[in-house]
Amino acid sequence: MNFVRMSAVACTAVLALAGTDAAAQARLIAAAGRYPQPVRGKVMDELADGLRLTSFEPHRTLLDEPAGGFGTQELMFDIGGNGFSVSNRIGVVGQPFQPGVVNRYLELAGKNEWTLTSNVAAHPFHIHVNPFQVVAVLGPDGRDLTDPGAVDPADGDTQFAGMRGLWKDTLFVKQGTDAGPDGIKTRFYRAIVRTRYQRYIGKFVLHCHILDHEDQGMMQEIEIVLPDGRDGLAKGGHGRH
Repeated sequence: MNFVRMSAVACTAVLALAGTDAAAQARLIAAAGRYPQPVRGKVMDELADGLRLTSFEPHRTLLDEPAGGFGTQELMFDIGGNGFSVSNRIGVVGQPFQPGVVNRYLELAGKNEWTLTSNVAAHPFHIHVNPFQVVAVLGPDGRDLTDPGAVDPADGDTQFAGMRGLWKDTLFVKQGTDAGPDGIKTRFYRAIVRTRYQRYIGKFVLHCHILDHEDQGMMQEIEIVLPDGRDGLAKGGHGRH
């Protein structure tokens, strides 16, 4: 049912952009007709009934869970001497994508809190398979830009206002400020998100959602693995997703 939930959310977002146009609603209902049974009829009926889609369970929130229950992941996008890169540590220059190299091993049934940053330019972070919940987007001054009505004092940007708690698979990460002598910024925008790894083992990618940046190496491979029974992870040997 997970793919149906995600598709239902996508349908609602598309119609929200289109307003309440009846033709747009009809197109969404027609598209839902391609779903397999038994969910096809239910989705079509609820789209027709004011886009309710209430039968599809939302993701259980992670915001109320204590921080100590989460592992941590860091990410920094960069463009520099190493080309287009992704780093596993904020403030440390990363490497371009290398096919066949797994950059992060994460445990099935585990939970992580990610901190996303960018050293050079702004980038839309996108991850496959497992959506994430927005916890905060902190400006360089520490202000939480997901607060209702929040405005970035640097440029008047309001795109993150009210975003706390939303589930997403893509999030804009703004460029840091105040470059140090080594070219690494000393102050960052920090997008903090939480996610859990359920149901699927195997490999998938995260990347900048600007196609040219992704193609030039701003991408990483992740593998969700099983515990090995010895407080470690059973790496390798799983299929791709």
